[in-house]
Amino acid sequence: MAECLDMEGQAGSGQYQPLVGLQDIKGLSDLSHEAIRDVLRAKTGDQELVLEVVGQLEDMSGTNDAFNSSICSMEVTARVKARNTDGTEAEGEAKKVPFYFVIKSPPKFSFIKMMHKITKPFLNEVTWYLDLLGQMALVESSVSLPGSPLHTQCPVVYHAHSNYYSGEATNTCSGCPWFCWLPFRSAESGILVMENVKKRGYVMFDKMRILPLDHFLLTMTNIAHFHGRWLAYRWLGEKSSLGEGAWTQQQFKTALNTQKRVPKFVYNQLMNGTHKTVKRILQLEGREELVDKVDTFFKVSVRRQLNHFLGNVSSPVDTCCHGDFWSNNIMFNRSEERRVGKECRSRW
Repeated sequence: MAECLDMEGQAGSGQYQPLVGLQDIKGLSDLSHEAIRDVLRAKTGDQELVLEVVGQLEDMSGTNDAFNSSICSMEVTARVKARNTDGTEAEGEAKKVPFYFVIKSPPKFSFIKMMHKITKPFLNEVTWYLDLLGQMALVESSVSLPGSPLHTQCPVVYHAHSNYYSGEATNTCSGCPWFCWLPFRSAESGILVMENVKKRGYVMFDKMRILPLDHFLLTMTNIAHFHGRWLAYRWLGEKSSLGEGAWTQQQFKTALNTQKRVPKFVYNQLMNGTHKTVKRILQLEGREELVDKVDTFFKVSVRRQLNHFLGNVSSPVDTCCHGDFWSNNIMFNRSEERRVGKECRSRW
């Protein structure tokens, strides 16, 4: 991938070099030296920013399950103008500033790519950073809410692109059964250039261990604030109190309704596989007496909830729910005494 990171050597080749905008940075192959520079210029507002060092892409696939995205990291050092605390330009020479990136892109495995044509999780993530956080800012500027602003609980995003978000990928056969159009539909493509919050002291808890009580209480408090903010968003929206730029309730629901487009058989197959795995674990642990309860759960309770989830169920309370809420999608900031801090961050 190193050849993608330094394209400046082509400038004197005598060939025509088309102007490239941020909208043209659509994947890892577009992440050239100039592209990284322009992304940082746009984010910092410093049009004279110069890159000093561009590191290599480093694989981080061990930090996630690679289902929703492939992930790698990169370190960049840039010379940036000094700024005052209010954001205005300060006197003095430009200083070297390190930027630590996490770069995500849709996974490459064939089966997962096929499933993503229906679920579009990478589109969900891009929509979250480009749209939903901005919608939440309308709420947080209108009323006083407990907890930290939502955008401070997420990594900074320097650049985001999805072929579904930009309209490059469309489904011209949307009225046909899914098994007709699925083979011909464009797979997800795109890129997310995000802040690596590990450089600010945030770490993931060991996903194989149970969260300690203080971590658990902090996590539940943050998720409660998360749900409460979206309830406030809905209620204020119904009163037309969010101001210019606010989505309609239909726009909001459409953005959150992606998972309901998954064919039911996909969920059934996932449930069947999970059912077999749990039974196998019980057998290995010598807990066969629980098998009947597990069978009842997966054959009755899970199917009932799935039918409810996929049905046209209306509720007086609609809120945004974290779609993949578990310990490996949360990062904590601990003090020197190893006590958990006041905030945790979602990896979204």
